[in-house]
Amino acid sequence: MLQNLARFRQGRIITVFGCGGDRDRASALSWAGPPPRRVISSSSPPTTPHEDPLAIIGAIEDGIDAGVMKKISPEEIRTAGAGKTYTVVADRREAIGLAIGLASPEDIVLIAGKGHEDYQIIGTKTFPFDDRTVGREALDRLRGRAR
Repeated sequence: MLQNLARFRQGRIITVFGCGGDRDRASALSWAGPPPRRVISSSSPPTTPHEDPLAIIGAIEDGIDAGVMKKISPEEIRTAGAGKTYTVVADRREAIGLAIGLASPEDIVLIAGKGHEDYQIIGTKTFPFDDRTVGREALDRLRGRAR
């Protein structure tokens, strides 16, 4: 998917992704074109009560080559240079807002993982949550600030 997006890219590809519990923990860290930014977040954390969302994120981070990708704080990612970086924001709403806030007009923000789902499962409870709605809300907040 990221390789296909790169054909349309004029700036960076900023990716928000995560994985839920009891699922494959493969990540979207391997390719996003230069210079990428990635925000690792929760998807539906966890789908079983015994899983810790931060442990799931830790499993994603275990697959990162620290020699290639540098972890920085959410505050630092706003001013990071051209290197390959990532940050962790466990709250998906905050992660989406951060990614959209990082983007300039030529960038692409990819919010991956939940797709068409309009809910998020936390523990054993299901909550309304739609990446599309959250993304639009973040854009609206930015547009409101720009006026």
